[in-house]
Amino acid sequence: MTYVKNMQHIKEAIFDKLNDDATLRTLLGGTGRIFAAYPEKVFNFSDYPVLTYQILLELDRPYNENDTEGLATEVNLLITILSSTDKTEESDNIESRVRTLLNGNSTLDTTSIICYSCFRTSRNQVFDSVDKKHITYSYFTLATAPKSS
Repeated sequence: MTYVKNMQHIKEAIFDKLNDDATLRTLLGGTGRIFAAYPEKVFNFSDYPVLTYQILLELDRPYNENDTEGLATEVNLLITILSSTDKTEESDNIESRVRTLLNGNSTLDTTSIICYSCFRTSRNQVFDSVDKKHITYSYFTLATAPKSS
């Protein structure tokens, strides 16, 4: 079977990696708190903390000079953590766990994709004084390609 390039495989790998980690689920306060981009529902403070992920940019990359299909993919990924605590400790701990899970080589390998690398490129944390919440943005760049078997 030959797999073709499909962003859904990358999104599933990200979700599975984050959602399958018991430590991260505990830090988030249970299941059902990880979303692709922002879900349809409006968050209430009782819903925090919440983690969202979204693909910001996808770039085709060739495997080598003979590859004309550009099956390798470079992806810019945004992880957003919303926390309603007074201090940054909760969001810092969640972000640290996400970084541990995603940062490195082969961290998102699945039966469908090879993850050559995934590294955090930057982080920003702001406090929304109107809604009284901390928002942490972590940006990752990952390089993947479809597997063939």
